[in-house]
Amino acid sequence: MNPSTSTQSSRATSRNRSASASEFVSAGNGDAYRRMDGAHDRHAAPSFDEFQAHLDRLSTSGVDRPTMIAELLHSVGNLTRAIWVGYAEGSSDVVSVRSEYNALASQNLGLSHASVTPTIGKALKDGTQKADFADPLTVLCVPIGTSPGQAIALAMELPSRNVEPFLLVAQLASACVTRFDERSSLRAIDQQADNSAAIAELMVELASSSDMKDASLVAANRIADHLDASFVAIGHCRPFPWSMDSISDNASMTAVPRVRIEAISSVSDVGRDGEVTRLMVEAMSESLVRFQSLGETETRYRRDDVESGLMQLAHRQLAASIALPRIDTYPLITAKGIVIGAWMVIRDGNSSDDTSQDRFASSVGGYLSEALAMSRRAGESPLARWGNRVTATTRSRVRAIALGAVVAGAVMMVPVPHRVDCSTVLSAMSQRFATAPHSGILKQAFVRPGDAVIAGQQIAEMDGVELELRRAELIAHRQRASKQVDVQRTLRLPAETQIAKLEVDQLDAQIDLVEHQLAHLSITSDVDGVVLQGDWHDARGAMIREGDVLMQIAPLDRLRAEIEIPERELPYVRIDQSIRLTLDGQPLESIDASIKCIRPMSEIRDGQNIFLAEVELENEAKLLRPGMRGRTKVDAGQKSLGWVMFHHACESLYRSIR
Repeated sequence: MNPSTSTQSSRATSRNRSASASEFVSAGNGDAYRRMDGAHDRHAAPSFDEFQAHLDRLSTSGVDRPTMIAELLHSVGNLTRAIWVGYAEGSSDVVSVRSEYNALASQNLGLSHASVTPTIGKALKDGTQKADFADPLTVLCVPIGTSPGQAIALAMELPSRNVEPFLLVAQLASACVTRFDERSSLRAIDQQADNSAAIAELMVELASSSDMKDASLVAANRIADHLDASFVAIGHCRPFPWSMDSISDNASMTAVPRVRIEAISSVSDVGRDGEVTRLMVEAMSESLVRFQSLGETETRYRRDDVESGLMQLAHRQLAASIALPRIDTYPLITAKGIVIGAWMVIRDGNSSDDTSQDRFASSVGGYLSEALAMSRRAGESPLARWGNRVTATTRSRVRAIALGAVVAGAVMMVPVPHRVDCSTVLSAMSQRFATAPHSGILKQAFVRPGDAVIAGQQIAEMDGVELELRRAELIAHRQRASKQVDVQRTLRLPAETQIAKLEVDQLDAQIDLVEHQLAHLSITSDVDGVVLQGDWHDARGAMIREGDVLMQIAPLDRLRAEIEIPERELPYVRIDQSIRLTLDGQPLESIDASIKCIRPMSEIRDGQNIFLAEVELENEAKLLRPGMRGRTKVDAGQKSLGWVMFHHACESLYRSIR
């Protein structure tokens, strides 16, 4: 298009807009707008030229988009005297009103979002729409050309149905949003270019710094100048690794090292004992804790934001101490995932472009971390630098060895089952003792150790000859004492008669005791089981006392396996771990079970300090016997091959040099 054609087109457009503007002014003189004037008495209606000038200012303003949309809707409402003006987003199916301006209580006229969203949906799909809602209400909707899924809608009272001037206003508002978005995009590109240039200049200056302290001070001053911040502080700590896996694995987290303030913008000498410095250290440590535990790469504190103060006690105390409302703290983390410290930006909250400043602060963090890490390495001792040079010169010579070591290391890292090998002995779950019911002579034992017995089976018998003689003797004495009672009663001697009766009672008691002993000459087993101890088969006629243990009997339906765990293997054994038992007498068969308990006290067996783990075994076939020995392998989980092979040697070496 040549310049003359463009000029003619512009003039034609200007004439059309002037004509439409005059139509709009005349349309505003109808009865409907006079009836609505009561809702606009507080705000004088602007002229069309004032409206266009205001749109030009809005499209070039530096406010954020929601604020611009709100002002735009207010201006459109004041000019058109519309009942309702709204900005909506969505599609033809789903529409959401994001911002609106109500000049009149819309519910009094039956107007709601549900009334206008169908028209907005059609406009988003097919272009500008007009719909008659309810006489005399009309809904106009104009989509925003460069922003798909966005539209501006007006609801107004138009008995004459003259909508052309109002469509022009809506189109001008849509064009204002389009120009604002285009200028915002250009502004963002310019800001990104400025930020990139500032970062490049900062990296050049940091590269020429003599040490880490000098580099930190240069970085703090340059960042403060670029962000127009009140203070920028940089702190360092002992480097520690971090990864996303450490967030879910709390056990692998390491304590955050203490931060040391290295530099504060516009401060040549940092007083590390000052109150503000202490609060900065605590705020940086708080940010590192949040980063390590939650993965938050930025801690933002705003004094006016209630939610931003949650879990930010140190930041709140620092803001109260220095009387500044905004603090942003970022961890210093290198590309290799090594955290070397933190840095913070303190601002007064009056900046006109917070988004650009936040974008710069987020972008510069990675470059700053690498530059400061390089400065840290440059400040190492001569011995450390010499070691690094030696390593660099010999690197090519040991490449093959290193490759082999990497392969070997990879193989050693392969997870394999870790099994603890332990000696095991079987024992009875419970035991019964067959004891002598009274003192006497053992007549005969019917079983030996190892014999199986059942409940009620006779296992031994006491000799009753001596008891029979004793009973006969007591009966004779009783008869004589009974006659003595009769004699004393005949002689009418009450005292002697009573004494004789007591003697008879005493003899009766002794006879009952002897008869009880004669009735219990047979000794029987209380349970089904096997005789463990007590070989009296060849001890006939042996004198035994009341309560002496003759035999020890144990049930065989359930046995206990006592696993002898060496003291050095105890940390890897837990309750409910699975085991596999192989008995010496049954080498081709194995028994699978799980550990039920581990005794807390150690024992000395075969000269070794061991802990006993107990496993319960079913013995339905009665093939297992107490005293059987074997080997047990305890499944202690997965460990790397290198750990399984060398952890004993490493532990022994550590104990020898400790």
